[in-house]
Amino acid sequence: KKSGSRSLASHSRKLDAPCGGASVHAPGFAPRRGPRLGQASAEGAHALNESNMILPNLDFKGLPASEATALSKYVHFRPPASVVALRAAARTDTEFFAHFLDALEGDLPKGCWAVRQDPSANVVMLKSLNWPGYIAYHVPGTPKFGGMYFGYAQKNRDLPFMI
Repeated sequence: KKSGSRSLASHSRKLDAPCGGASVHAPGFAPRRGPRLGQASAEGAHALNESNMILPNLDFKGLPASEATALSKYVHFRPPASVVALRAAARTDTEFFAHFLDALEGDLPKGCWAVRQDPSANVVMLKSLNWPGYIAYHVPGTPKFGGMYFGYAQKNRDLPFMI
């Protein structure tokens, strides 16, 4: 081990599952006072190991440009809330380790995410219409993604009437 290098496990924090069951570990995941949104990330950017630790997937090379605008290719980086993701996280089969986070396409109301591609900058942006001020991005073909929230933690309660 080189001096100054850090293990990913040393940055993990214990998270309690929303159902009060098993705990989940995630690197750099801090409690929030704002919306229970979690960071949006590209599907496959994180991996779940046998110890239920969420780690960056070192094999993730980014979404292909042809798939980067599909909302189904993005997930919430937060403790899972959907029954499907909770079941996948509880399984011991490595086949299910890929689908342990909630997909953005399952958010309600349908149409609460706007996906835009900026061809001049080669970036895909996702904008939450439920939580005004949250924007996520991904650069197709690279492992670069991120998100930011600039808002007042007030949900857009008029959205179902606007869609």
